[in-house]
Amino acid sequence: MNIFTNAATYDKDVTHSGISIGETTIDVNEKLEGMQVLFSTDMITIKGEVENSLIYANNVIIEGKLTGDSIILAPTVQIKEAAVIENDVIIIANNLDIAGTVKGNVIATVTEKTTVTGIINEEVVE
Repeated sequence: MNIFTNAATYDKDVTHSGISIGETTIDVNEKLEGMQVLFSTDMITIKGEVENSLIYANNVIIEGKLTGDSIILAPTVQIKEAAVIENDVIIIANNLDIAGTVKGNVIATVTEKTTVTGIINEEVVE
């Protein structure tokens, strides 16, 4: 388990499951294998690749790839245009913006606004 009191950046591949807790931002720029649990009181940005994941932050930005099943909990979730989610994703958010590609199902509970301009290959359950 990793506990960060400042911003944390993963700039190297991680080949085992893990838990990361950060008081500020967590940036994932490389590949995190296995089951990953990421918690931040501020923001989590994924530009690299994450396998199966549970992600919680005030703001979650996916610009890279999620290859396993994922659960994302955040007031704001942004799946950017270059992002690819390979499997199913469960999202609980106030605001959800999907501009990227989701190859599996999207199961979402959104309390305020959902915007989908990207590609969802399976089904959206809201």
